[in-house]
Amino acid sequence: MLLLILMLFSPETDFERPESEYGSGHRGIDLKLDEVSSPIDGEVSFAGKVFTRELITIESRHGKFSFEPVCSELSEGDLVSAGQIIGTRCVEDDYSAHCEGCVHVSFRDPEYRNPLWVLGLREPSRPVSGPGMGLFVALSEPFD
Repeated sequence: MLLLILMLFSPETDFERPESEYGSGHRGIDLKLDEVSSPIDGEVSFAGKVFTRELITIESRHGKFSFEPVCSELSEGDLVSAGQIIGTRCVEDDYSAHCEGCVHVSFRDPEYRNPLWVLGLREPSRPVSGPGMGLFVALSEPFD
């Protein structure tokens, strides 16, 4: 189901890789959904509250998909199948969404990657260089 939704709709907010490990960026995508299905076969590695948000993480041998804010009846250790409903978008009074009506979907392995790229729905970005793009070349020998 989530895979079908990902193929039909563009994210409200797209993935934006940070320039450094703790730099600003958007380490996932935001999708307008109410019901959330697992995009992969895996195991629930976390289901619960992180600060003010309900979150669920599905882990497979390829990495971890996390979804927030998602309320779920599943528990850590539960096995899930691709397409299985894992929860619904939570509506919480103390949660300030950065995208109204959205579920944030992220993937890491251990680095954050674009979930659309991981699912084969988007090509990975290619490096681009040019004036003003911050490309630096270090020469190992003097240039005469």
